[in-house]
Amino acid sequence: MGNCWFARNDAGRLAGYITLFADCLSVQRPLLESENVQYRTFPAVKIGLLAVDNRAKGLGTVLMHWVFRYVAGELSPLLAACRASKGRR
Repeated sequence: MGNCWFARNDAGRLAGYITLFADCLSVQRPLLESENVQYRTFPAVKIGLLAVDNRAKGLGTVLMHWVFRYVAGELSPLLAACRASKGRR
């Protein structure tokens, strides 16, 4: 599942966009064995596309900062809740 977000300039024209996809990171050995975490897959977010009009100076950096804040503030709490509810079964 993926989503696309658009950035527009002051005139309302498309200045850039970014797409994010749900993904997972698979590892051979549990990464957090010392903390008694046995998971071999971890939720991840993949950037599919990132495009910025060359006249929109700095917009690529702004979009990347936005992605980090969005993933940390909006998505991470949801993913942690999903992982916790799976573990209770």
